[in-house]
Amino acid sequence: MTEKPDITVVLEHYGARVPTRHGWFSMKCPFHDDRHNSASATRDENAFCCFACQIKGDAYAIIMAKEGVNFIEAVNIAKRIFNESGKVLPQRSRRSGGLPRRARNHNGSGSEGTLGRRLRPAHGS
Repeated sequence: MTEKPDITVVLEHYGARVPTRHGWFSMKCPFHDDRHNSASATRDENAFCCFACQIKGDAYAIIMAKEGVNFIEAVNIAKRIFNESGKVLPQRSRRSGGLPRRARNHNGSGSEGTLGRRLRPAHGS
């Protein structure tokens, strides 16, 4: 499972005052001039949503929306944010390619029932 950066560190970087409780909590959005709590966030699910300006998602989505960058650039910005905060950015695990290479059939696909065998139509079809 891939760990994502702590949403609260990113929100605090952009000027939000984040409550210390768990579960969903309401807060003022740091992305627009917010006089009332129009956003919600959760540490448990590592997510943010503003009902006024529609910015929502995990830490990377927040960075992409705020900075107008792609995912790769957002990862680099997250590294900088976490270095400045003195916290450690969780390491992303490499994605597995699904089935092991030896378990794939000749056309590159595979399933548990067809490991290593090429699928061919039944006779008479």
